[in-house]
Parts: sequence; C-alpha cells; structure tokens
Amino acid sequence: MVRSLMFLLSVLMANNVIADDHETTAPAMLSLMSIAVEDGRGFLSAMETFADSECRKQLPVSIRVMDNDFNGEDPSTHTIIWGFQKADDYSAFGEILSSCSAFQQFWMYMRPSLRLSEFLAVPVFTDGDTSKDSVYRVWRHHITDEATYIEEMAKVRAAAKKAGRGDGAMGILRVIGGRSPTVTHMVYFGAKDLPSMINNLGRLPETAVFLKNVADIRTVYDNSIAFVEADF
Repeated sequence: MVRSLMFLLSVLMANNVIADDHETTAPAMLSLMSIAVEDGRGFLSAMETFADSECRKQLPVSIRVMDNDFNGEDPSTHTIIWGFQKADDYSAFGEILSSCSAFQQFWMYMRPSLRLSEFLAVPVFTDGDTSKDSVYRVWRHHITDEATYIEEMAKVRAAAKKAGRGDGAMGILRVIGGRSPTVTHMVYFGAKDLPSMINNLGRLPETAVFLKNVADIRTVYDNSIAFVEADF
C-alpha cells in the first residue's frame, strides 16, 4: 500500500508545472490540516517545543503555521502545512515521527483541538518565493478542466507581473487526498503584507478575460485571508 502511494505521488509530482522562467519555492507535496484551538499561544508554544527537538531536526519536511484570521463561517483558527520536497520524504517523515517522543507530547496537547479538515495536495502550477510572503488569499475550487485553468491562469499571472502586481507567490494545488465532490483544487496568492495585498486587488483587463474563459470550468466555494504565524 505504501509503495503504491509513493508511486502515485511520484507520477503526480512529475506532472507539476512551474511558471516559465520564474523561481518557485513551493514544496512538491503538502499536507494541510485545519484545526480549531482555544489557546493559540499554548498551541504555538507546544509546536515550538516540538520544533526544538532532535527528531524534528531529522524530519525532511518544512512546517508552516497559518493564522486563519478572515475565513468567514469557517470555524478553524489555524492551518498546519507540512511541506515535502519528494514523495519518499513522506515515508521517512512517518518513520521518524513514530518514535519521536517530542511529537507524541505535541500530539497529546493537540488531542482536545478540533481537526476540521485535512488535505493532501500537489502543486500543479506555482510561481514566486513563499518565504517572502506574510499573508495569503486562498480559494477552494471545483475545477473540471485543470489544463485549461492552468493555461488561463498563466496568462493572467504574466500580465500581473508585467504590470508590477505579481510580487507575491502564487500556486494552484490539486487535492489528491481528502478530495470531496466539491473541492478539487486550492488556489493561493501571497503578499508581503496586507496593504500590499489590498493594493494589488485592482483588476487588470486580462482578469476579465480570465474570469470569462474559466467560468464554465470552475466553481468557487469560498475564499479566506490567512497570515503566516510561524515557520518551524
């Protein structure tokens, strides 16, 4: 079963797209866990304790915690993003955590928290450096024609960068685990801060063309704004 999963992930990652002539820092695979905690500071303190452990230093994974500030009726308070550079890292990740007492202690702290959703996703189009962003807009989509959506997004992304509005990282994630009849993809756009994000909201002529061309192949279910709380 594990070998089958690793093979599937390797195939999916081989089909990922990086925007032409641009650098990207997006991991090859991400696990996104949305949670609701009552004590945000206590949660971060527990995560910091785990992050300082020796077994965390051995983990082939990046860890980012997002503060879900503007998320409408979604009750989640945070999202933990585990980033893997290749499929084999996921197997090593599980093996190390299984004998990591620091992680077990962190997980015991997390048990009373509500795990509201958990997705496994692979980027199919990315551009930009996520380490430079502190805030993101995130959309959850149902997309019926991924190739066309990527093609249209690449056009509007190029236009935005040409107009000086594409300084933040962005990406399209295909959900491969936890996929529902509604959510098949997630799309994110980052910015260095909230004012920069707001200033970039002005529409380009290409945006109207994009919206028209993808109208029949996507449904937007929700969108939110989340801030980077910490990287571990």
